[in-house]
Amino acid sequence: MKPILQIAADADRLAAEAVEKLVTVAKVAIAQAGTFTVGFSGGSTPKAMFRLLASPAIASRIEWSKVEVYFVDERCVPPEDLESNFKLANDNLLSKVPIPPANVHRMKGEIDPNTAAIEYGRMLKARFGDGGLDLIYLGMGDDGHTASLSLTHLQ
Repeated sequence: MKPILQIAADADRLAAEAVEKLVTVAKVAIAQAGTFTVGFSGGSTPKAMFRLLASPAIASRIEWSKVEVYFVDERCVPPEDLESNFKLANDNLLSKVPIPPANVHRMKGEIDPNTAAIEYGRMLKARFGDGGLDLIYLGMGDDGHTASLSLTHLQ
């Protein structure tokens, strides 16, 4: 698939366009495979999108029972921590739509980071094998970063 670059006039328009893309891809994926898998990150851009997705006019256009949510980045904090990307998604979207709790797959940020990453990686490998998600949304920080990754050399 060839990448497509779209430029939005402002953050609100970006969120609206992202929501429309999600609704379209969800409908196609559900029609073809019976499920729609999406990966979310945190930040202000996804937060605006989550709020739009949770609005009754948009939420009613999605078959939430056939949606599976994954997280493409997470901080090593408990799920109720203000820094948790899961909390951001849950507070602004997941708790407001009829998605089954079993369809939300978060990394356990409250346990040892290495253990959490290994567990999440194994779960993803078991679920997707060498495949991947139908759609991934990454926010972009003011400094241009799209994912905050840090590597630790273990001896």
